[in-house]
Amino acid sequence: MYVNNNKKLVAQLLLAAFILESCHSNIPVITEPKTRTKTKSLILSHSPAPILLYTSTKVIDDKNGGTNQDLYMPMQPTAQQAYAQPLNTSNTNRATNLEKVTSNTLEHWQILPIKQKAPDTRRVNNSRQLNANHTMISRLINQVCIANGGYQVAFQKKENSRLQAIVEDKYTTGSTRQILPVYIQPGINYSEIAIKNPIWQKLCIHIIKGCVYVGHIGLLGGDEDKISHTKKESEHKIEQIQAFIGEAAKNAEKAKSKDIVLVLGNTGVGKSTAVNYLLGTKIKFDTNDEGDRIAVTRNPQEERAKIGRNNFESETFFPDVYYNSAAASYVYCDTPGFNDTRTEEEQLNATIATQLIISCAEAVRAIIVVIDIQDLTTGKGKGMRELSLTLSRLLKSDIAPNSILFVFNDKNGSEINLDNIHKKIESLKKTEIAKLEKLQKSIETGGKAMLKEYKRLQQTLPLLEILSSSKDNTFKINLFDDFKSKQCIEKLIQNTQSTPKDKFNFSDYDEVRAKFNKQLAGVLDNITCKLCEFVNAHKDIDLLNNTMESCNERIVFYKDQLRPLNLQQKIQEEGQIPILEKKIKNYEENIEVLTRKRQPPRVKVNSLENEKADLEKDREILYKETRIIYCNEFVYNGPPFTRVKILEGKIPGTGLPAFEPRLRSEFIDKKNGIYRANLAIFSPYAHPGIRKMESYFAGTHKVLIYIQARNHPDNRARIQQIERILAEEGEKIAAFNREIMDLESSRDITLKLLETYKSNIQKQKKQLEDKRKSLEVNLGRIQRENQKAIAQKDKQEKIRQEAEKYLTERGTTIAAIYNLIAHGITSNEVNEIEKFKEYYQHYQSILDQGPNYIASLHKIDYPDHLICPLTQELFLDPVVTPCGHSFSHQELLKWLNTQKSCPNCREPVNPKRLCPNVSLRQVIEKLLSSREDKN
Repeated sequence: MYVNNNKKLVAQLLLAAFILESCHSNIPVITEPKTRTKTKSLILSHSPAPILLYTSTKVIDDKNGGTNQDLYMPMQPTAQQAYAQPLNTSNTNRATNLEKVTSNTLEHWQILPIKQKAPDTRRVNNSRQLNANHTMISRLINQVCIANGGYQVAFQKKENSRLQAIVEDKYTTGSTRQILPVYIQPGINYSEIAIKNPIWQKLCIHIIKGCVYVGHIGLLGGDEDKISHTKKESEHKIEQIQAFIGEAAKNAEKAKSKDIVLVLGNTGVGKSTAVNYLLGTKIKFDTNDEGDRIAVTRNPQEERAKIGRNNFESETFFPDVYYNSAAASYVYCDTPGFNDTRTEEEQLNATIATQLIISCAEAVRAIIVVIDIQDLTTGKGKGMRELSLTLSRLLKSDIAPNSILFVFNDKNGSEINLDNIHKKIESLKKTEIAKLEKLQKSIETGGKAMLKEYKRLQQTLPLLEILSSSKDNTFKINLFDDFKSKQCIEKLIQNTQSTPKDKFNFSDYDEVRAKFNKQLAGVLDNITCKLCEFVNAHKDIDLLNNTMESCNERIVFYKDQLRPLNLQQKIQEEGQIPILEKKIKNYEENIEVLTRKRQPPRVKVNSLENEKADLEKDREILYKETRIIYCNEFVYNGPPFTRVKILEGKIPGTGLPAFEPRLRSEFIDKKNGIYRANLAIFSPYAHPGIRKMESYFAGTHKVLIYIQARNHPDNRARIQQIERILAEEGEKIAAFNREIMDLESSRDITLKLLETYKSNIQKQKKQLEDKRKSLEVNLGRIQRENQKAIAQKDKQEKIRQEAEKYLTERGTTIAAIYNLIAHGITSNEVNEIEKFKEYYQHYQSILDQGPNYIASLHKIDYPDHLICPLTQELFLDPVVTPCGHSFSHQELLKWLNTQKSCPNCREPVNPKRLCPNVSLRQVIEKLLSSREDKN
């Protein structure tokens, strides 16, 4: 209790001294709200602070394989600078930095506190210059910048050491040159590289009435009557982190182009002590205020990594880099501890600072995880489990086991050797595996808590597996062994595998960072949506203005078309109808005459073709019948035959067979018509006298030769005769057919021409009858289109104004998001980030260039058939000329004012005979509608 009272007394004395110092320095001190007095955050105010620009010559781009590139991004002031800024606790003062800068507000910012302000104008002007940042003045001298709005500003030093600016108008014609005084917002400090950055120049150099103001006044300046959009807590949190980023990034520069050995571990395990030991600092035992035994450096002046004297509070806030004289190839990086007692803001800042220093380093040479042996022995290994869970979330699962060096620190002198440590690790791993298997069996019936525990165990085990299997990469450090442990650890580091930067996962390895990333993603989405609304509204307003202008011109055009319209106009094609009908009649008469002349040859041809077909039928006939004499040779040589038949003879008057013919030899060649045979007569009767009759009866045998009818010589001669006649008659018929076909073709062409004339006449009559109604309908449609465009423009104007107010009040938030994105501190998808950058550039360009820039946003790659030949852009109110070519109506009228002919074919064109190309217009409307739906 006595100790607590002493602490209170010391705190009160320090507060009083701070107040006195503030009064002496003419700095107003405003106490924080009660709700903020207990917060340990470095960020002292919710109010948006002026934008600072942090310059980094090398930022690691994970998407490009770790390539280095120069980035210049807007930054908030540092924590020390935040002290000097007044706190705005009311809602009406939340957007102080967004108020429009005038000479009055400049005077308020530049002079000393209001209570000490002199009424004399000369004193006020002198106070402005005296209170300006002299460092900024020296850096601005001789700089030529492009200010917000496109003005060229050249800063010069006056004889009285004050700053002035030569301002040239942004317009090329009629440009003016002015020499204006320069006012610098108090407390700001930018590097020379930042001042040369075009983004910084647009954000922080403003031309207002009668002066050049250097500072942040919001994205649009802003008037006092702007509607305030209440910021969410997440937006304030992002703005608060802005002040810290500058210090963290500056601190990260220490690791630039260096290989670092990352020292990780829970708070109080002795990371800083181990770093001092590895740097060659001698260590001794001491006792802290709580009576606990601690290890400290023997000589406090040699303490490089500050060692905490309390086991529950971390002394390391920023990761720091320490050079190792014994191993010049790498440096040690002492990091804030896990499971710290910091506030959420401080814990978030610590994780961001660690991420930045890793990104800025050349490579992570090794990872040293310092583990207190008590984390294995007390609380059933609770500390070891928590460390394993944190590391498993921080390091991706595919990290090489050989890239981590586990160093055990025996703070309390338990004298546990390395073998016992491995046994305890193995026991802890088996316990966790058993828990996991048990949960796996009941996870389906368990609730959310069981599922959460199951996932936690799954995340814990990988690191325990690495620790269990990497016995060669484990070491128990002895801080009092005359640096023997140091030599062993340095040797292990040489054998350790480097860790790629993409193996670290800072997005959600702790709850505070995950919560912040979720808030950041939501804010980024909201701002991107507003940027899209603003840009698209500006673009739509410009398009609607063009549409309204075109509608007005078309209304005049259709009214002019309605006045001289004559529905009784004579159609020239009507006189051609009787002539064509007479030609068709003559053609038909000639066709009929030729048809009659063609009929006799056709009848004759049909008759001959039938006769020929009958002669060519596939039928067999008897061609030759010959009696054969005994022992004589029969020879046939004639047309090709199909078969040969030999008939045996009969005894005259009896009908009995005389003698049976027997072939002695036979030769058959049907295809060539050759047959030879020699017969021997054999009698079946045994009476001797009968043989004498053999020669007599031999003549009764016959040989029959059969052939195809078409092979008969007479038939062949007739077929050849018929073919000659058919050829002659066919030529006659073909001649008639050609004449008839020519006449029919001419008749058909004339018929089609007649039908075309009649159809055209009907169409022209209908067009003449309907044109008036069509013009009236189109006139009404265009008038409605004009009214619709007016209504849409009013709607888009409201959307634009609302988005503009929203974005104006979030200038600091947008700058903070730029910084976070530049350093990879965001969980949004790459496409979302690129969309944010793209639309923010459009937004700034619209503010600078206005309609000139808006016109460039309309350029979209449309199909060639939808592009006007005159403008090389999308058709706007397409019309078609009498020669059949389409153009944008407004541009064609401009062309016809001087040329009087079609731009394509040079045919004369009467502007009053232009007709809307309805089909083309409908296609374009459908295309634009589909694009709007996608957006």
